[in-house]
Amino acid sequence: PELRNRLQVLGQLQDKYEELQQGFFQEAEQLERRFMPLFEKEHERRSTLVHKGVFQRGAPKTPPVKDFWKTVMLSHPTIGQLLNKKDLKILEYLRDVKSSLLPNNIKGFKLTFQFEPNPYMVDTELVKAYVMQEKVSMGQNILKEIKSLPERVSWKAMQDPAIMTVKRKYKNGTETRD
Repeated sequence: PELRNRLQVLGQLQDKYEELQQGFFQEAEQLERRFMPLFEKEHERRSTLVHKGVFQRGAPKTPPVKDFWKTVMLSHPTIGQLLNKKDLKILEYLRDVKSSLLPNNIKGFKLTFQFEPNPYMVDTELVKAYVMQEKVSMGQNILKEIKSLPERVSWKAMQDPAIMTVKRKYKNGTETRD
């Protein structure tokens, strides 16, 4: 009985802690929503500098940054390890990546990948929305679902990086592609 009472008290303390934590995360999300327009303004300034090489108000002209997003992706410790040669060729056409919060106070965010017209994809914009669970667990946001727009990337003929083309050479000298 004494151990059971202690565990019950500890459970109540944990419930109170989680309640406080939930309030903290709700306020942090409101703060993030309030600052999002400021973040977006800075992202636009970065985009202008990266693509046009010009900053505002008479700053010296600088050249555009070639392959900016490809370099960013390669520099990320996890993403960089996942990229292959085909991915790197496609990333040369990645013009911008924008992040925003989901509308209507839905908990989560979306990433919009904007590509220049290219020989690989039909679509020039890909969106990934990450919807989080309402309740935080052990101080961590938990991913509920990922939505993609379009649902599947429309690859141009023979350009899907997930499909490997194999050239076969026969003894008689002819070749085929599988």
